[in-house]
Amino acid sequence: MARGRGRDHDAVRQAIVDAAGTAVEQGGVESLTFRRVAAAAGVSPGRVQHYFTDRASLVQACFDTVQDRARSRVEATLAAVEPSPAEVVTAILRTMIPRSPEDFRDLRVVTMFETLALTEPALGRALLEGHAELRRLLIDQVALVLRGPGSELEAAGTTSPETLSDGLLATAGGLAIEVLHGHLGSDEANRALDAALACGLGKNTANGTEAGHDT
Repeated sequence: MARGRGRDHDAVRQAIVDAAGTAVEQGGVESLTFRRVAAAAGVSPGRVQHYFTDRASLVQACFDTVQDRARSRVEATLAAVEPSPAEVVTAILRTMIPRSPEDFRDLRVVTMFETLALTEPALGRALLEGHAELRRLLIDQVALVLRGPGSELEAAGTTSPETLSDGLLATAGGLAIEVLHGHLGSDEANRALDAALACGLGKNTANGTEAGHDT
């Protein structure tokens, strides 16, 4: 009979992945070695190799964990807002701007992985897939906003859902990096994002009203 996984299998694997994330955050992707990760996780290098056959698989697992946390933040944020398309767009983009220590940690790790993805095709594909998923969600919601009651943006032919979504996504991503480097505070970045959303969607994102028609 084949042996099943030990009860601590998942816990040990997650501890190794978390240690890998800490190594990347503190020392960059060049610090992601089995020896360093093993020391941080409190296990032997052989134990790390038991779970991950090579560095690439450890990198992928670390990246997947960060991405899963980002999805969870988006889902939790969406569960707490009104289900209008404008609020969905606003909530998604606001999750990109870091606030908590974990947010900053994950953004630092992802930023380093984005550099690594330039030379590691598998990681590059994972990044493209994640971005495409987020972009499609935004495009669908922005299209609903543009077609909504009282919207004159699409009728005027000023933009398309794709172009507007790309611009808003780039704005949120750029503001996130500004916060990461300490050039802006989180509140300042969110105010700048709200201004971009008001211009792009014709809405006051603070209260869901049309820009210029607050009551």
